[in-house]
Amino acid sequence: LFVLIVMYKLDLHAHMPVFHHLIFTRVNRREYYLELLEKLFRKKGTLVLGIANSGNNGKYRKFVGGLGKLPKEYKVGKEFEDYFVSVSKGKKKIYFVKTDEIATDKGHVLIVGYPHDIKSKKLADIFSKVKRRDCVVIANHPLHHLGIDYFFYSKLIGGNDKVSISKRELNKYKGKFDAIELNSYFPEDWDKVRNYSRKNKIPVVADSDAHEMDELFRSWFEIKKLDFRNPDKFKKSLKRGLRK
Repeated sequence: LFVLIVMYKLDLHAHMPVFHHLIFTRVNRREYYLELLEKLFRKKGTLVLGIANSGNNGKYRKFVGGLGKLPKEYKVGKEFEDYFVSVSKGKKKIYFVKTDEIATDKGHVLIVGYPHDIKSKKLADIFSKVKRRDCVVIANHPLHHLGIDYFFYSKLIGGNDKVSISKRELNKYKGKFDAIELNSYFPEDWDKVRNYSRKNKIPVVADSDAHEMDELFRSWFEIKKLDFRNPDKFKKSLKRGLRK
């Protein structure tokens, strides 16, 4: 008797699609989606890609809208589209999940499983709001120290955007984060993130933070079992997978 165990390959932090084009030209979005799906379907494993809204920019909703004009060989499952959608071709299926990267007053966090816009920028408020829905909260690129050039740039434009959750804030909110992130853009941080993960018994995940198609799944992690029968089961199975 053989039991088939499905391994899910996850990249929950991706800023797609990003359409680059010249002035007075139009992007053929149908060709873009076909190229994207062709590349993803060639990858091994059952893929779970997080399409991250950034500052409520609606990227996930726009992405889902673009799936409506695919050729007939693609089957799109939109039953729970406020949380995730699936695209099937033959026997292979890919899941696209709504995630939200929020620039909070303490640094960037990634929320998985919240169906609406998140307008608050206060980390304490966000924890209170999203935890009631049993959402997953991940500290994006934590423990990262930006250089002096970013300091002067932020002062020049009048911003005060804290990109990374500090060690102090991670300690303060210990137990509220479901995971911390190894970000593919900051390999210099990987050792200290792993060390913090081990010492504090908090799961660590790898994400691509992709802004280009070829960056997708440049970094990723695996979970043995995920349940996409409904949003609640998905969030619970994701939390279980992270703990393991």
